[in-house]
Parts: sequence; structure tokens; C-alpha cells
Amino acid sequence: MFSTFDLKEISKELADLERMRVDKIYQLGNEIRIKFFGRGREDLVIKPPLAVFVTSYPKPAPKNPTWFAMLLRKHLKAMWLFKIEQYDFDRILILSFGFYEEDNPVVKFVLIVEMFRDGNILLANQENMIVGILSREYMKDRTLAPKSIYVFPEKKKGFDLSIDEIIELSKEYEIVKGLATQLNIGGLYAEETCLLAGVDKSKIGISNEEAVKIKEALLQLENLKKDPMIIKKNDQVVDIIPYDLTSYNGPEYEKVRYESLSKALDEVYGKAESEEILREELSTHQKKIQKFERMLKSQKDLHNSYIEERELYKILGDLTYEKYPIIEESIKVIEQAKKNFSLEEIKTKLAENKLISDVDFKTGIITFNFGTPLPMELKKDVNENANLFYEKSKKMKRKIDGAKIAMDNTEAKLLALKEEEEEFEVEKPKAIEKKAREWYERFRWFTSSEGHVILGGRDSSSNEVIVKKYM
Repeated sequence: MFSTFDLKEISKELADLERMRVDKIYQLGNEIRIKFFGRGREDLVIKPPLAVFVTSYPKPAPKNPTWFAMLLRKHLKAMWLFKIEQYDFDRILILSFGFYEEDNPVVKFVLIVEMFRDGNILLANQENMIVGILSREYMKDRTLAPKSIYVFPEKKKGFDLSIDEIIELSKEYEIVKGLATQLNIGGLYAEETCLLAGVDKSKIGISNEEAVKIKEALLQLENLKKDPMIIKKNDQVVDIIPYDLTSYNGPEYEKVRYESLSKALDEVYGKAESEEILREELSTHQKKIQKFERMLKSQKDLHNSYIEERELYKILGDLTYEKYPIIEESIKVIEQAKKNFSLEEIKTKLAENKLISDVDFKTGIITFNFGTPLPMELKKDVNENANLFYEKSKKMKRKIDGAKIAMDNTEAKLLALKEEEEEFEVEKPKAIEKKAREWYERFRWFTSSEGHVILGGRDSSSNEVIVKKYM
């Protein structure tokens, strides 16, 4: 969870975004991404309560924007970011947006990011009335909902505590808990204060001498030199911090330093999450390939079964003509016997005939045994039975052709999917290379055939800026 110290340092780094303009805004879960333009392109990620940073690893925008993203776009599109600051050393970040009116910046809306509890993002107007909020909250002393006036949380004690106040603080709580909650610095920095002071963190009721040491440690903590890093333990990320803290000096910890806190955060929440998205995309793609492979196998099995049936019907048709006399005579005998004998008596007599394996008078089928079972319809003559087999063989030919077309289509889709699979690079998502831009690239422009740069504003406000500032 983001601490007050994290927010203190990141707000300074994000000041580079000031005087840039809002281009696009989209939401992924509780994460808001704001794309800025003006001095190149920058993507700001707001991920309460975990992190705020500039990313070099863009994520694909959702197909359907959320209502909150649409609300932010409606009110902030093309606005200037005038100021980004931490509120009163609290876990609250304020981004002020507006337009220039007669060369003077006029704030129209503020985006307030709360980095405590579950985190929240809300948009308020000039009168501090909430226009939109990510998650409504109703508390005893505060209501966070549209059309309510935004009220900042009750202010915590500052670092200017007197020695007596520090002693008094430790009478109610363990000193580490008192520092963490009453100074709003969180458990990590409260423990760091105790380590720097050499005071037992679990002590209740500290001495005057210990209170002096705590006071000195707080001053030391307030003036720590920025040294952003990722802390790892057994190759797993355990923390992202802006300072080199004594709490992580143990041999079990690995410290990976970065030139800025934003880049350290981007390494974990930008790059690592992009890798995870790519893995999920690859997994989905592989499942699609497996689906088409199963489909192709079924189509091949069906195609082969059609070939076998076609050959079988051809064999039965040929066999019918080959055994024409026997079949014709047998059918005639059976039809004649029906006049003098019951069906059961006929079946009994036919059971002794080795060339006839079965007679079913209900279906009208007699099955001959010529090494291959040969079913004949008693109501049809030999020619009709033979033609029936040949017709079925022709139908199988048409089914074989259809199955072959389906197989070819599936194989083509499968090949395309496998070629796409090679394009996935899960290991190292590529960061966007940011190129230096000329001052005029923030406007609409082109180069004439004579080599002159032709400028035009994106709106009436930027037209006015061009005239007053550059002409």
C-alpha cells in the first residue's frame, strides 16, 4: 500500500506532467490510465491504493469504456494539467485541470486520489462538489457520493511533535503503533523510526531520553535522500520504496535500484502486469489452437469413415450383381412360401440355409452371407437393391468432398493461428521509446514545400496561445 512518503516523492516526479494536456482516459478494473500530450506522450497510471506512476508499457484499451472513464473523458478531455501535488503530507494526491483564460490558468476540475483503505478516485468541480466517483462511501464524518461536497479526512499529527507529545503518544499505544497511526506514516516507517532511534518498537510509556531519540529519528526520516528501489526476497518482490531503509538491510533482502520511484513502480505494476496479460493472451491463443486441432481430428475421422462407407456400398453393389441368380431365386422362393407357410415356419426353414444369415419380415430385410453380410429389401428386385447401394456410394462421395473442404478450411485457420503464436513475446514486453518533440508538435502542423512550418491550433484556446506566445 502506498505510504505518505511514497506519495511525497512520486508527486515531485509527476510534476513533469504539469502543463501537458489530457488526450484519452480509460479504466481497467480499479486502474485509471490518462494519456497526456504536449511535450511528447505520457501515460499516467492511477492504481489506488497501490501505486501512481508513469508507464512505458501500455495495456490494450477495453473495447467498451466504463461509465467512470466516460465521465472523466467528458469533463477532462483536452484540459491542461496545471498542478499535481500531495495534500498535507497525507495519502491523497490532487490533480488540478483546467484551461487558459487570457493567458491565466483557470482550474475547472480536480481529480482526487485517495491511497488509503481500498483506495478511491473522484472528480470534483471548482466548488469542491463531487461530480463523479469510482466507489461511493458513506461514513460518520464524510460522505463520498455525487453532488456531495468533498471533505478531506481529519488531519493527523505532524512531524513537529514536542517531546512531551511523543511521550504522551506512547502511553496509549506501543510506540510503533502510535507513530504509525497518529502520524499517518504507516507500519514500515514507524518501525524505521524506532530502528533509527534505537528504541524498542513494542514499548509502552517511553522515557524522556527515548522520546528525544524518536524526535531526532523523525527529523532524520523526513530528510532521507531519495534512493528508489525494489526490495526482493527469494526473487520475489516484497516492497517498492523511495529510500534506502534500515529495515531492509538484512542479508535475506536484495535491493534493485532505479533512477526514479516511477520507474521502479512501472517495473512491477507496468512491465510485470503487461507480461501477465501477454501470458493470458498466449494461453487463450493456445487454447484456441487446441480447439481447432481437436476439430481437425474429428473432421479427419469423419472423412475417413465416409471413404470406408463409400467403398463398402460399392462392394455391396458389385456383390449384388455377382450373386444375382442366387439372390433372385431366394427372393422368389420366399415370396412363394408366404402363400403356404407362416412367417415363423419360413424363418425356421431358412435357418438351415448357410447362405442366409437373417430374415426380418418386420423390416422386410433379408441378409445374405457371402463372406460379407449383404442386406436385401424383399420388396425390391435385385437391380433395385444394387442401384440402392450405388446411390449410397455416390452420396458418400459428396460427403467426402464436403468433409475435405471443411478440413482444408480448418487447416488454414490452424496454420494462421500457429503463425500468430510466434508473434507473442511473453518474456520482455517492449517499452515505448519516447522521442523528443519540437515545441510546435503540440499543435496541428505540417511542413510546406518551401520548408516552412505551418501551424494551426487544436481549438480556440490553442489558437489564442499561438497568436499571443509565438507571433
